[in-house]
Amino acid sequence: MVTLSLSLLASCALANLGEKDIGMCKFVKDSKKISWLRCDTAFPGKGNILSLGVNHVENCDRTLLEGNTNCPPGSYGPLRNTTELGLVCPWFCNSYDLNFNASAYYLSTIDRYGNTSTWAQNSLKRLMSWGFNTIGSWSSPLLTGNDGALLQPPIHTDSSNMQLYGYSLDMLMTSYEHRFAGEGHLINVFSTEFMLHCARVANERCVPRKNDSRLLGYWIDNETPWNPSSGQSDDMISLALRRLDPNNTAPVTRWLQTRYNNSISALNTAWNIKVENWSDLWKQQPYPKTTARDTDNIDFIEYYVNTYVKVASTAIRAADPNHMILGSRLLPSGGPILDAVVRGAAPYVDCIDVHVYDSDPNVKLLHHLHNVSGGLPILMSEFGFRARDSGLPNIKGAGPLVWTQTQRAAAYKTYIEELVSLPFVIGYHMFMWEDEPAGGQLFHANSNFGLVHLSDDPYEVTTQAFTVINGLTTTWHGNSSY
Repeated sequence: MVTLSLSLLASCALANLGEKDIGMCKFVKDSKKISWLRCDTAFPGKGNILSLGVNHVENCDRTLLEGNTNCPPGSYGPLRNTTELGLVCPWFCNSYDLNFNASAYYLSTIDRYGNTSTWAQNSLKRLMSWGFNTIGSWSSPLLTGNDGALLQPPIHTDSSNMQLYGYSLDMLMTSYEHRFAGEGHLINVFSTEFMLHCARVANERCVPRKNDSRLLGYWIDNETPWNPSSGQSDDMISLALRRLDPNNTAPVTRWLQTRYNNSISALNTAWNIKVENWSDLWKQQPYPKTTARDTDNIDFIEYYVNTYVKVASTAIRAADPNHMILGSRLLPSGGPILDAVVRGAAPYVDCIDVHVYDSDPNVKLLHHLHNVSGGLPILMSEFGFRARDSGLPNIKGAGPLVWTQTQRAAAYKTYIEELVSLPFVIGYHMFMWEDEPAGGQLFHANSNFGLVHLSDDPYEVTTQAFTVINGLTTTWHGNSSY
């Protein structure tokens, strides 16, 4: 039996990492302290750029994923039972209509192009013509390379067809434990099993990509269960005691023992409880609300997130020392819990990536995140606007809802100009390529987020607006100041 240790993974990562700027893409600052992206290997002579991307550039072609060892039968999480849905990896398909058990967008693309490869080539050309330079998260394997052994390379292999791409590893959602995690989907990131899982995922997905000059970097996960907006982080320490301590090595209790100098009486006083033995602590719930327990909860979240990101990033760095780690796609809501999450992640990531679905990018919050992280750049990895004139229900879906595509285009311009006028922002990835289905996709969302209709016809007003907006971002960003 082969055993791995975190220290061994760390030593491998550090031995391979060398200089911080060894990677093919990196974040830099100019003489005005403005942050930029440099990808000299992919774009020689291009200089400073921003990452301008689109998420979910995929057409729901299930044949690209069948037989893939990284898309096992079973569940990726709640409502993701692949046997019921008839898909190997439903996560990759945002146009799959639960009412009709099919993707109208996939059928449209096959009818129009004959095959997915031709669709992908055409989609790349459209993206480039609209001023985008990055394929965002959860996009077609034809654009990001199939997982594992990269059975076929991405199609954009020549400079005339060049796009960067970001890749989501989904460390938590692909873990065996996550499928059976129960309440809160909180898994034991302190365990050897999680460390080995991260090493396996990194070996399968990162090693084949380590020399890919088009890879922007990796996302570890997406909107993790302890997100400040999820609600469960308000009392995560109680959840962790219930979920992790009874059947494992009591990682939460051990953390509290260290914090309280192994004095159960000190904990009893601080939490206003009466527990005789540390081994019984997890049973004594619910706990009264006290200032000390609130403080312990916030500090435990930082410790938990720090451990999770350290284990995952160490595995990634060991497998691929050349590319950046972009974070875990944070859905922020502000407050001390958010600060704890950012502080926990900051030492091991290259930027703080966030999703702000609002009429503006919340400049005050972004300044705060930049400061709390110790000055890391900010990537807006999801945001979006919807319009009623699309004909879709728009009943379920994040973000503002306007009346027309003209208003939608104007909203994007206002949002993006304000966003990239911040000197520490290094790009944005809008949500998303195609519309959601009227009957609801995997999470029942049915909104007009797409650059294209389910017929594959573009929303001309919106795509024309992005052509102008994307062309202005370098000027807007270059004029930014602190």
